Amino acid sequence: MGRLFKYVFLLVAFPLCLLFASCDNDACKEDMYTSMSLTLYHRTVPSQYFPLVDTFSLYRVKDGKLIATDYTDTAGVYTFKLALDPSSSKSRYFLNSPYLHDTIIVSHVNAYEFVSAECGARIVSYIDTVYFASGRVEDSISITNHFVNGAYDAQNVKIYME
Repeated sequence: MGRLFKYVFLLVAFPLCLLFASCDNDACKEDMYTSMSLTLYHRTVPSQYFPLVDTFSLYRVKDGKLIATDYTDTAGVYTFKLALDPSSSKSRYFLNSPYLHDTIIVSHVNAYEFVSAECGARIVSYIDTVYFASGRVEDSISITNHFVNGAYDAQNVKIYME
Protein backbone atom coordinates (compact mmCIF):
# COMPACT_ATOMS: atom_id res chain seq x y z
CA MET A 1 0.00 0.00 0.00
CA GLY A 2 2.84 2.38 0.83
CA ARG A 3 4.47 1.76 -2.52
CA LEU A 4 1.21 2.36 -4.42
CA PHE A 5 0.70 5.62 -2.53
CA LYS A 6 4.22 6.71 -3.49
CA TYR A 7 3.57 6.14 -7.22
CA VAL A 8 0.18 7.83 -7.16
CA PHE A 9 1.70 10.74 -5.27
CA LEU A 10 4.47 11.07 -7.87
CA LEU A 11 2.00 10.84 -10.75
CA VAL A 12 -0.16 13.60 -9.26
CA ALA A 13 2.41 15.79 -7.53
CA PHE A 14 4.94 16.02 -10.37
CA PRO A 15 2.52 17.47 -12.97
CA LEU A 16 1.13 19.88 -10.34
CA CYS A 17 4.64 21.08 -9.52
CA LEU A 18 5.30 21.70 -13.21
CA LEU A 19 2.04 23.57 -13.52
CA PHE A 20 2.83 25.92 -10.62
CA ALA A 21 6.47 26.30 -11.59
CA SER A 22 5.71 27.34 -15.17
CA CYS A 23 5.81 30.99 -16.01
CA ASP A 24 2.50 32.77 -16.40
CA ASN A 25 3.07 35.58 -18.86
CA ASP A 26 0.17 37.94 -19.64
CA ALA A 27 2.03 39.27 -22.69
CA CYS A 28 1.25 36.01 -24.51
CA LYS A 29 -2.42 36.97 -24.41
CA GLU A 30 -1.71 40.12 -26.42
CA ASP A 31 -1.73 40.28 -30.20
CA MET A 32 1.66 39.51 -31.68
CA TYR A 33 0.88 41.68 -34.73
CA THR A 34 0.23 45.36 -34.25
CA SER A 35 -2.61 47.44 -35.63
CA MET A 36 -2.52 51.15 -36.20
CA SER A 37 -5.40 53.43 -35.35
CA LEU A 38 -6.71 55.72 -38.10
CA THR A 39 -9.32 58.35 -37.20
CA LEU A 40 -11.32 60.63 -39.49
CA TYR A 41 -11.91 64.26 -38.46
CA HIS A 42 -13.70 67.28 -39.97
CA ARG A 43 -11.25 69.63 -41.62
CA THR A 44 -13.28 72.74 -40.81
CA VAL A 45 -13.91 71.70 -37.19
CA PRO A 46 -10.79 69.66 -36.30
CA SER A 47 -12.07 68.66 -32.88
CA GLN A 48 -15.10 66.83 -34.35
CA TYR A 49 -15.02 63.32 -35.73
CA PHE A 50 -16.01 62.76 -39.34
CA PRO A 51 -18.23 59.66 -39.27
CA LEU A 52 -18.81 57.99 -42.59
CA VAL A 53 -22.57 58.40 -42.91
CA ASP A 54 -22.97 56.31 -46.03
CA THR A 55 -22.31 52.67 -46.63
CA PHE A 56 -18.64 52.01 -47.22
CA SER A 57 -16.09 49.23 -47.30
CA LEU A 58 -12.44 49.23 -46.27
CA TYR A 59 -10.26 46.46 -47.69
CA ARG A 60 -6.66 45.43 -47.17
CA VAL A 61 -4.77 45.29 -50.45
CA LYS A 62 -1.83 42.95 -51.15
CA ASP A 63 -0.09 42.64 -54.53
CA GLY A 64 -2.82 44.70 -56.18
CA LYS A 65 -5.63 42.44 -54.94
CA LEU A 66 -8.27 43.00 -52.29
CA ILE A 67 -7.45 40.34 -49.71
CA ALA A 68 -9.58 41.06 -46.68
CA THR A 69 -12.47 43.22 -45.64
CA ASP A 70 -11.67 45.06 -42.46
CA TYR A 71 -14.89 47.08 -42.35
CA THR A 72 -18.00 46.66 -44.49
CA ASP A 73 -21.32 48.51 -44.64
CA THR A 74 -20.73 50.41 -41.45
CA ALA A 75 -22.18 53.89 -41.05
CA GLY A 76 -21.11 56.23 -38.27
CA VAL A 77 -17.61 54.78 -37.93
CA TYR A 78 -14.74 57.26 -37.61
CA THR A 79 -11.94 55.17 -36.07
CA PHE A 80 -10.39 52.10 -37.66
CA LYS A 81 -7.90 49.56 -36.31
CA LEU A 82 -5.88 48.46 -39.31
CA ALA A 83 -3.34 45.64 -39.23
CA LEU A 84 -0.03 46.61 -40.80
CA ASP A 85 1.52 44.13 -43.23
CA PRO A 86 4.27 42.31 -41.28
CA SER A 87 6.00 41.11 -44.46
CA SER A 88 6.21 44.46 -46.25
CA SER A 89 7.22 48.06 -45.67
CA LYS A 90 3.95 49.32 -47.18
CA SER A 91 0.40 48.56 -46.19
CA ARG A 92 -2.46 49.47 -48.47
CA TYR A 93 -6.17 49.88 -47.68
CA PHE A 94 -8.85 50.58 -50.29
CA LEU A 95 -11.66 52.82 -49.06
CA ASN A 96 -14.81 52.50 -51.15
CA SER A 97 -17.63 54.90 -50.34
CA PRO A 98 -20.11 56.96 -52.36
CA TYR A 99 -17.82 60.02 -52.23
CA LEU A 100 -14.34 58.51 -51.94
CA HIS A 101 -12.71 55.66 -53.87
CA ASP A 102 -9.04 55.72 -53.05
CA THR A 103 -6.22 53.67 -51.60
CA ILE A 104 -4.57 54.77 -48.39
CA ILE A 105 -0.88 53.83 -48.40
CA VAL A 106 1.08 53.54 -45.15
CA SER A 107 4.87 53.35 -45.39
CA HIS A 108 6.35 51.76 -42.27
CA VAL A 109 9.39 50.00 -40.88
CA ASN A 110 8.78 46.68 -39.11
CA ALA A 111 10.92 45.32 -36.30
CA TYR A 112 10.75 42.39 -33.93
CA GLU A 113 10.35 43.07 -30.22
CA PHE A 114 11.25 40.22 -27.87
CA VAL A 115 8.37 39.49 -25.49
CA SER A 116 9.46 36.34 -23.62
CA ALA A 117 10.82 32.85 -24.14
CA GLU A 118 7.26 31.45 -24.03
CA CYS A 119 5.75 33.99 -26.41
CA GLY A 120 8.61 34.76 -28.74
CA ALA A 121 8.71 38.13 -30.50
CA ARG A 122 6.01 40.45 -31.74
CA ILE A 123 6.16 42.79 -34.69
CA VAL A 124 6.19 46.50 -33.93
CA SER A 125 6.22 49.22 -36.57
CA TYR A 126 7.29 52.79 -37.12
CA ILE A 127 5.00 54.76 -39.48
CA ASP A 128 7.01 56.88 -41.86
CA THR A 129 4.38 58.37 -44.18
CA VAL A 130 0.67 58.04 -44.96
CA TYR A 131 -0.86 59.24 -48.22
CA PHE A 132 -3.59 58.64 -50.78
CA ALA A 133 -2.55 56.74 -53.93
CA SER A 134 -4.36 59.25 -56.16
CA GLY A 135 -2.31 62.13 -54.73
CA ARG A 136 -5.48 63.57 -53.22
CA VAL A 137 -4.50 66.80 -51.45
CA GLU A 138 -7.84 68.29 -50.41
CA ASP A 139 -7.67 66.15 -47.26
CA SER A 140 -4.77 66.45 -44.90
CA ILE A 141 -3.13 63.57 -43.08
CA SER A 142 -1.34 63.84 -39.76
CA ILE A 143 0.70 61.15 -38.03
CA THR A 144 0.15 61.71 -34.32
CA ASN A 145 2.11 58.68 -33.10
CA HIS A 146 4.71 57.09 -35.38
CA PHE A 147 5.20 54.05 -33.14
CA VAL A 148 2.73 51.16 -33.49
CA ASN A 149 3.45 48.82 -30.61
CA GLY A 150 0.18 47.20 -29.64
CA ALA A 151 -1.11 49.95 -27.34
CA TYR A 152 -4.86 49.73 -27.91
CA ASP A 153 -5.67 53.30 -26.92
CA ALA A 154 -2.92 54.92 -28.99
CA GLN A 155 -4.01 57.08 -31.90
CA ASN A 156 -1.60 56.90 -34.83
CA VAL A 157 -3.07 58.66 -37.86
CA LYS A 158 -5.62 61.44 -38.31
CA ILE A 159 -7.21 62.24 -41.66
CA TYR A 160 -9.02 65.58 -41.91
CA MET A 161 -11.84 65.41 -44.47
CA GLU A 162 -14.48 67.76 -45.86
